[in-house]
Amino acid sequence: MGISREEIIKYALDLGFSDVRFADANDLVNAPSLSAPCSCAGHFSPTCVIVLFSDYLPAQTAPKGSISLSPYYIASNFSYHAGKKIAEYIEQHGANAALCQHLWAKKIAVKTGGFIGDNGFYYHERFGSYVCIETILTDAAEPVDYTQNIKDNEKKCLHCGRCTAACPSGAVGNIENCLKTHLYHKIPEHLRPCIYQLFGCEICQNACPQNSQSRTQAHTYTLEGLINGEYKKELKKIAGGNLVRANRLVSQAVIYAANQKEYNLADQIKEIAESSQEPVRTHALWAYEKLCEKNREAADK
Repeated sequence: MGISREEIIKYALDLGFSDVRFADANDLVNAPSLSAPCSCAGHFSPTCVIVLFSDYLPAQTAPKGSISLSPYYIASNFSYHAGKKIAEYIEQHGANAALCQHLWAKKIAVKTGGFIGDNGFYYHERFGSYVCIETILTDAAEPVDYTQNIKDNEKKCLHCGRCTAACPSGAVGNIENCLKTHLYHKIPEHLRPCIYQLFGCEICQNACPQNSQSRTQAHTYTLEGLINGEYKKELKKIAGGNLVRANRLVSQAVIYAANQKEYNLADQIKEIAESSQEPVRTHALWAYEKLCEKNREAADK
């Protein structure tokens, strides 16, 4: 009983992955940090890392009164669950496999082609940086030599500076400043006007000339519904339970409502500010004050 590389590829593509590659596991296995992020350390000796790619496109702008969900998190949630299925599939065929989520994924992916841009994102030669990476350590297959593939499809970061110029938080070169890192806590006031979708920011990627300018149909949700606590179950299903939390949904909804001048939601946001705990309270107070300011400005004209 066993499984071939071709069978793994077919199963992964049938599940919905966009590309599948097999990298050398040696660098990963010898990494000092392996024991923390990967549960398979010590259980078997992997011969390769299966690198799974799932591509996506940024979402179109949501209609007035609504906000779109960042497609990255839909692709990321799919990749995680589909990756688990592949690991289980391999083990059902008598080999060892373990989903291995860690910060080395981009560096491992580069060994199969592509590059890491100035903005810190991995760029696939076909999908650009609009791609999620999932990795599986296994002894079911040997690594593939992608040297010729890399030569034939070699692309590099243009170092054009567009990502740096577009980023509202100065995160290019200092990822700790990225808007994404603040979206799950109290969002700094100077970054609140930058929120344009639920969970995530693709501003630097959207500015990159090496990325597609196409957009996909957005998953959109009304701001009123989000503030009222609707959609949580639906969002958990497509974006993941670890990501979707009630306080995050309400926080980002009230901030975006202020950014979009949704005056009709002012009273509702005021109630949220008066009845909620941090960080929702701070976000709702800020949003209510902004709506009042903009309402006064409109009345003065």
